[in-house]
Amino acid sequence: CVLGLVGCSQQGQQDIITPTQNNEEISQTDIQSEAEQKYTYEELSEMPAEELLDLFIQNGLVISDELKQSYTEEELQSLFKEHFALWHTGVVSMDYTVYMDLAEQTKAIFDKIAIPNFSYAEDAAIYLECEPGVKTSGFVNITETEITFENVAEHAKGECTIEYDSVTTYFDPDKCVWKVHFCTDGMVGGDQSVYLDCDGKTLLIVYGE
Repeated sequence: CVLGLVGCSQQGQQDIITPTQNNEEISQTDIQSEAEQKYTYEELSEMPAEELLDLFIQNGLVISDELKQSYTEEELQSLFKEHFALWHTGVVSMDYTVYMDLAEQTKAIFDKIAIPNFSYAEDAAIYLECEPGVKTSGFVNITETEITFENVAEHAKGECTIEYDSVTTYFDPDKCVWKVHFCTDGMVGGDQSVYLDCDGKTLLIVYGE
């Protein structure tokens, strides 16, 4: 069974028992970098209209003079909030250039500040059938811990058995499961994915080949 992870070393499989202790310096840098201003789609969509628009303006959204002349500040906030579900994908429901530009800007900013989603059910259906390279018990993280985007990568690091160069965090809002992907650049077999529930307990670890 092919695990579908790219760039992982055999060391990751050989050292399954004990998480590596050699990642401290690089992991702190990567984790702190990734933890800056990231949001789930649900968090963004539930923000008040004023807060949502302000956040995107702070991250580079430019409102055209035409829109500023056509709408009050409150109306612009309501407009952005109302169409956010479409605009964050780059799609518009009204065929006007001004809205198309806003949608394109919104998508670009969303891709930068949002935590990417994934499906734990889909991943589990693939990986739980694969042996070796999958760990389903004997985890370090077995006690309940409050987990947020800011600390989930640091928490998952306790399960990691490779020296890595980058960390990417994903979230499944339906199952409330985090996926933290550790990657070693340029190495076959240099990836590991740690899956944790929202109580901080590890559910699954997938080791690269």
